[in-house]
Amino acid sequence: RQDLLKLREAWLINRRQQYQVEIKPKELDIVISTACNMACKYCYEGDMKQVPINLDAVNTTVTKLINKFPSISRILFFGGEPLLSMYEIMDLVYHPLIQIKEKHIQTNLTLLNEEIAKFLKFHKFKIGVSLDGKKKHNRLRVFKNDNPSYEKVMKNIELLKKHGLGFGLLSVLHKYNIKFYDAMKWVEEIGAGSIHFNIEWGKYKATPNQMFNFFKQTFEDYVNNDYN
Repeated sequence: RQDLLKLREAWLINRRQQYQVEIKPKELDIVISTACNMACKYCYEGDMKQVPINLDAVNTTVTKLINKFPSISRILFFGGEPLLSMYEIMDLVYHPLIQIKEKHIQTNLTLLNEEIAKFLKFHKFKIGVSLDGKKKHNRLRVFKNDNPSYEKVMKNIELLKKHGLGFGLLSVLHKYNIKFYDAMKWVEEIGAGSIHFNIEWGKYKATPNQMFNFFKQTFEDYVNNDYN
């Protein structure tokens, strides 16, 4: 019986070693703000309030993770709306033990100003802007008073360009923008470097056939035209 137990233990050790996967994370994502200044109609978060952040605890945790996983080369700040927590972002960026070269932020951009733009430029942030297309496509992205956000975002995109800040787009596909077949042309026109799509599966979802047609025609447009 003892021999059988030893054989089983040896077999288990061999199996663990055989299937052991070395974890090498590349990115550390931080929800730096749980609150948001907007009330997008498809948002799954709802009207979340800001949860107080213990900066000492965050700094300690981030430092431990970076030390444990030296493979981490980039950090992403998102929320909520991360620009509501610029003090906390600055505290992390200036922390002497948190030296990560590549910094990203995903934002609705409505709170951008000159001071924030200069900070993002100085620290070489890569910026993702949440925007669902032209004005008629962006109707679900509204402020808490139900006012549209499109003009404010486009104004602040110009502020990004003024400071030489490149940006990419994150768009949610829904029934109001699913026929935006010239999306790639629009991406080039406003100066974005990339676009990523999320899919709305709730109240404002498009049909599977509409999504198929969107991706088919968008891909064909991209292949057949000389977009930068």
